Amino acid sequence: MCAGPYGHLLLNIEEEQSQKYQKIIQQGIIGIKPGWCRINFHYLFSEVEFEFVCQAIEFIANYGYLFLSEYTFNLHSGEWNNRNFKETFTNEKPNIESVLKLSLDDCFEEESIDREELYVDYLNEAKKIVKTLKKDKNYSQFTDPAAEELRWFNFIHLG
Repeated sequence: MCAGPYGHLLLNIEEEQSQKYQKIIQQGIIGIKPGWCRINFHYLFSEVEFEFVCQAIEFIANYGYLFLSEYTFNLHSGEWNNRNFKETFTNEKPNIESVLKLSLDDCFEEESIDREELYVDYLNEAKKIVKTLKKDKNYSQFTDPAAEELRWFNFIHLG
């Protein structure tokens, strides 16, 4: 079964509701699309990596709503962006000259990392951040009634 019909089945979307989504999406409101996330684990994942990903998913399931005030939602693209993020990446395309100037010293040497300790630190830092967030439930609504009728998620800020 391909993704479209599978999504309808998984999310219990009947034909009438599907038509409503299609109509809104054709108006350029792509962010209303329902969706899901599939997680795959590579067979070379260590147990430590597997446990970290599972714990991170559980953390998001339990506390993700608390981060809504930190993000803006773009109804037209479906993108969520951190309100404090500042783009620092320069979009310079590499050319022969810039590649030849690269230092390849130690490019194949990898620093030893204690991933288990690092993952514990990441989750502990996330838990500290959660304690600083307000349990703001002043969720926003879409101004378009047709989009609002189909909204299946909460947001606070529109971008």
